[in-house]
Amino acid sequence: MKLARVLILAEVTAFVVSTAGAQEGWIQTDPLTRPRSFHTMTVLIDGRVLAAGGVLQDGITGTAELYDPVAATWRVTDSMLTNRANYTATLLPSGQVLVVGGETDGFPFASREAELFDPDTEQWISTSSLSVARAWHTATLLPSGQVLVAGGSASGHYAGEAELYDPMTGTWSSAGTLAEARAQTTATLLPDGRVFFAGGFGQGGTQLSSVEVFHSDSGQWTTAPPLISPRVGHTATLLPTGNILIAAGWLDGVNLRAAELYDPETGMTVETGSLSLGRYFHAAYILPSGAVLVTPGRNGSTTGEIYDPASGQWRSIGDPAIPRNIPSSALLNSGQVLVAGGRQQPNPFEPDYPVEWSDVFTEAM
Repeated sequence: MKLARVLILAEVTAFVVSTAGAQEGWIQTDPLTRPRSFHTMTVLIDGRVLAAGGVLQDGITGTAELYDPVAATWRVTDSMLTNRANYTATLLPSGQVLVVGGETDGFPFASREAELFDPDTEQWISTSSLSVARAWHTATLLPSGQVLVAGGSASGHYAGEAELYDPMTGTWSSAGTLAEARAQTTATLLPDGRVFFAGGFGQGGTQLSSVEVFHSDSGQWTTAPPLISPRVGHTATLLPTGNILIAAGWLDGVNLRAAELYDPETGMTVETGSLSLGRYFHAAYILPSGAVLVTPGRNGSTTGEIYDPASGQWRSIGDPAIPRNIPSSALLNSGQVLVAGGRQQPNPFEPDYPVEWSDVFTEAM
């Protein structure tokens, strides 16, 4: 007998900003309350943005803060139960945020711990732990309301095990195993519930081009034709056409500019226009126009770029007000993109450090 899943939505006050007639570009907004990098940013149902964890100047943190897009301000909220960076944060249908795994400030290197943020009380609640500790993994909200966690790295090896979190029971169950254990891969959800995993680091540090598919209706894994090029730390964005845009990444010490279009129905892959600047550890978002924005990434790519699916070409949108690498980011309910924090290295002979600056990008419509 199957139990029906019932979603109860509470009445919420939405924080929505109108962008009608706005000029395209970056606008500096209120800075984070603390400089941080390698944190997550999650848009809540009411439009606020939760920034949590990451790396401060003195190490990994569990501190958290909330951004109000109407007032354009950050404020401190309750800290996580576990300090963590390079973890995942997933908005659940209930409005809570599920935080999983990540690098910790102690031993072992990666965490099994998971917790929930309640936006009504602004408190963190412990939930059951993963079977396998991991960082640099993926987490995908499935149509069933469950969360698929797959891949990642821990203590010098890569995880092939996948796990499913059920918010109704607060428990994890096995979701099978990837054919190739991998970390720093991508997970792209299709409308029919399939999840495509592409590229990443494999065992021994091998850079992968292979593609695997999780079928959420059956719980089975299958392989699919590979990418044109191996890559790590790239993005994979589902376009309205049904193709997946694979953009940039890292390969053999080179920041990739190349992009390709992957057809998940046929497994056919074709090259498309290249970015102006290579990058990895960036993010990608579909804008209201249907174009794709990629944020600044690692190793000097402080600019954003926009991909036009009609022409297959990219254009630069310049730097945020204060250039920096790998800011965390979120697509606001307004269609704007918020970037916050990241790392800066003014002098190549000195180590980089986390920063607190925040910027909002608005697309010309």
